[in-house]
Amino acid sequence: MPQLTNAGLVAMGGYLPAKPVPENKVDALVSFLRKETLLYHEYVDEIAQTGCLPGRIETNYDGWESQPWFDEWVSRLPSKKQANPFQGAVERRRVPMDPVSVKKSLHPHPMLSSDAETLAAALAIFNSGISKDDIDLVLCSSLVPDLSVPQNASLVQHKLGLRNAGAYNVDTCCSLFITMTEIASTYVRAGMKKNVLVVGSSLLAIFFNTTMSTMRHYQFGNFDWVLFCAMFPAALLAGFIGPKIAKRLSPLVVKRVACVGLLILALRLLGMY
Repeated sequence: MPQLTNAGLVAMGGYLPAKPVPENKVDALVSFLRKETLLYHEYVDEIAQTGCLPGRIETNYDGWESQPWFDEWVSRLPSKKQANPFQGAVERRRVPMDPVSVKKSLHPHPMLSSDAETLAAALAIFNSGISKDDIDLVLCSSLVPDLSVPQNASLVQHKLGLRNAGAYNVDTCCSLFITMTEIASTYVRAGMKKNVLVVGSSLLAIFFNTTMSTMRHYQFGNFDWVLFCAMFPAALLAGFIGPKIAKRLSPLVVKRVACVGLLILALRLLGMY
């Protein structure tokens, strides 16, 4: 049986919006992010210009007390919360808006989780002094992932250019950091891995902004109720009738129909059909 080796934390890095970067490290960090990551230049430019990580600080006054709807909002709270509506909160850290969505969307969304994770991971690598080529595994946990597939671990691996690292997601909710650290430690102690990158994020702003944008889209009259009323019963009907039709057809015919449908969808997405 092989002897177990020691394992421990080499370096840590955390992304807190608007957190100041030590003055003597700003230039080196900016150079590292531009050269070694695929982060949007808008995020890196903000660090170079302000000396702080991208994002802003929002106080209670900025976000609530200065707004014309504040008194109405307080009046609708439960009576026991009206005297202290913020429940001890003084400020909130806001991530910046996603640069691509700002340019291409009517309702832009905040920074994607994979970008926040990439920035945090890059800070850890920057602080460690370890070469990216020496990292052989990425463990990632995202409360609000960018996509269902690929998962954020693969996106972080790509955005950091970790060509020698495998990547997979771990989901154990609140205990995620402990779980991922235990997995990483076990791999290293067993001699299966040498350097494991552990990264997690909790960006609920993406979920709430998407929900509010959907509601605003409806309020602007951009929701087609006629189309919805036509599609909803059709979808239910297809769910009952579709399987029965499929049972009567040969598997080969079903596969061909599915392939044609997927091909048409792909061509439509590419703007070629």
